[in-house]
Amino acid sequence: MKNKLPLQFLLLFVPFIILWWLFSRIDFMGDLKIDEFSRDNERRLGELMFEAFVKNEERIEDEPINEHVIVFKDMICEAAGMNPKEVKVYIVNNSTINAFAIPDQQMVIYSRLITYAETPEELFGVMAHEIGHMYHRHVVKKLIKEIGITMLFAVITGDAGGKILKDIAKKISSTAFDRELET
Repeated sequence: MKNKLPLQFLLLFVPFIILWWLFSRIDFMGDLKIDEFSRDNERRLGELMFEAFVKNEERIEDEPINEHVIVFKDMICEAAGMNPKEVKVYIVNNSTINAFAIPDQQMVIYSRLITYAETPEELFGVMAHEIGHMYHRHVVKKLIKEIGITMLFAVITGDAGGKILKDIAKKISSTAFDRELET
């Protein structure tokens, strides 16, 4: 019996490794036709995410803080070749140290991140990171990968329930992108 165990292990392990390698070679994101998820759909999804994250939250309207954030945003966008007027930044009063991008070139910055940053450059770096996600459409790619294009269309057209929208909102704000997108 002991002699059969290594052979059985190999018979299970080798096919697993081969299948894993084959699946890793498939371009799932290309096959999902991310480009077919139009900018109009992304705008609609962005509106829904705005309602989930920003609309009912207390926004920080402190002029000096907003002016600095806007200057940072404009500099980063211009360096990335993006139109600064199309990128929206919302500062929300929240004790979590976080910032994240949502569809339609929107960024949410929690107020605690601003007070936590020891230098303006730290905030600038976080904002540049999030604008990078916007530039590469990582938010939409992540949602399509994790939720599926059919479900996103259901959310956009209103065929999906509010719980699904809340789940999407939670995914955007609380989970990281995979290592490839973060790089």
